[in-house]
Amino acid sequence: MWLIIGGIILYFAYFSIIYLIAKRKGNYGYVDIAWGFGFVVYVFFATAYRFQTSDHILISQAVCFIVVILWGLRLFIHVMLRNYGKPEDFRYQNMRKKWEGKHPGLKAYVNIFLLQALLAYIVSLPITMVFISDSEKSVVTAYIGLAISLLGLTLETISDAQLGIFRKNPESRGHVMTEGLWKYSRHPNYFGETVVWWGLFIGVFLSDFGAYSLLSPLIITYLLLYVSGVPLLEKHYEGNPEYEEYKHRTSVFFPLPPKK
Repeated sequence: MWLIIGGIILYFAYFSIIYLIAKRKGNYGYVDIAWGFGFVVYVFFATAYRFQTSDHILISQAVCFIVVILWGLRLFIHVMLRNYGKPEDFRYQNMRKKWEGKHPGLKAYVNIFLLQALLAYIVSLPITMVFISDSEKSVVTAYIGLAISLLGLTLETISDAQLGIFRKNPESRGHVMTEGLWKYSRHPNYFGETVVWWGLFIGVFLSDFGAYSLLSPLIITYLLLYVSGVPLLEKHYEGNPEYEEYKHRTSVFFPLPPKK
């Protein structure tokens, strides 16, 4: 119970601090940099809670810790290297224009930072549920979940690296990334992201309260497929002839052989 309450307080405080930093810097995009690291902070908090309430760590808890640390730090470093010192992302610029008038700062705090805090707390359900558990029915699913999450992490790491190399090439300017993993999916990094969280759910599923964390991968998958991931980028490239051709032959999400 205390971990559940503590998680709410922690995420509220964390994203409130990020809001103050972002407001001072004049760039709400700092919330993107902070997203992954927030989970790292929380899993350390959950682990400390576990050591205070028990004298041992479950295999599923160790798996959860490993996955979240690897995923969170990789995402934090990747987004920081990509975004730090750059102009504010077009999404937040559009929000600023939309909120011009009364209390734009308050609207940003509620609609961006507090919303991120709520989403992070929901997505963190596997962490919360496994760390309040005292037993697990099988360690096999924990190892299977670890393998699946590491596969997802590998997919998103490779696809992000491939895209980064492509963007740094001056000859790529104005063109669309269509090679490597991007040959099989228009959003392989987002696909890898969902695999990480489905793997984590499988890894903690057979702990005492693990089944209650199903909402986490469902939310991640829904957001990336229908809200903040795929739709925004697809709209960004709308009308680009090269991208339209790419869309015709390439799966939007699940990696599949390209159409001829």
